[in-house]
Amino acid sequence: MSIVINYELLLASAKASGDFLRSRFADAAIDTALARDVKLAEDRQSEEMVAAGLLSDSPWGVMSEEGGWLREPASPDDPYWVIDPLDGSYNFMRGIPLCAVSIALCQGMTPLAGAVYDFVRDELVHTNETAGLYRNGERIDRAALGGPSSLSTGIPAATRSNAEAAAKNAEALNAWGKVRMIGSAALSLSWVAQGKLDGYQEKGIRWWDVAGGLALVRASGGNFTVANDDIWSPLEVSANGR
Repeated sequence: MSIVINYELLLASAKASGDFLRSRFADAAIDTALARDVKLAEDRQSEEMVAAGLLSDSPWGVMSEEGGWLREPASPDDPYWVIDPLDGSYNFMRGIPLCAVSIALCQGMTPLAGAVYDFVRDELVHTNETAGLYRNGERIDRAALGGPSSLSTGIPAATRSNAEAAAKNAEALNAWGKVRMIGSAALSLSWVAQGKLDGYQEKGIRWWDVAGGLALVRASGGNFTVANDDIWSPLEVSANGR
């Protein structure tokens, strides 16, 4: 099967949604307040903007954090788009500039193409027709920075109530010189791909949170593992830039 990736659609969808979100940054409306999270009106509005273009201008399936399957693939082997319309909703609501729009085209658990738009800084990091990593349309190389190794991670809500899992997580962090929790898996993985961070690992994360960022890690020459093959289940994901 020949897979034709519409990169123009990928980038335009991320940019349009991100431009809208920038106009609403720190001025969000809470749709649903959960025990340890929030759902915003902007989550749904961003999803609608991204999905509209993908559904009308691409033949592939579309899944999203907010809406599930918006269009199922014709067969399990067919590619499908994965949308995280606003990764880092809590940061967005609080005016913390660590949030992004993430879109990927995947086949199974392999991200074929992706874009992560850090809309506050207007940095659209993406794959392209040719190999390598791009920022706002310009080819970039992964930075080679010195100092202690750095890891980005997160602690999902379910893990915090599990003392054994929390202890194992803390033990795994000891291998890294510096540890950062920024509240956006997509942005963390984009920074791994660019060389701002050395690694990312998280247990209990969702496929839409990481698919776009993993596409960037793959394009930059990094590697990753996903310890599950069910796109709807919580995942254990590890990635590094080397």
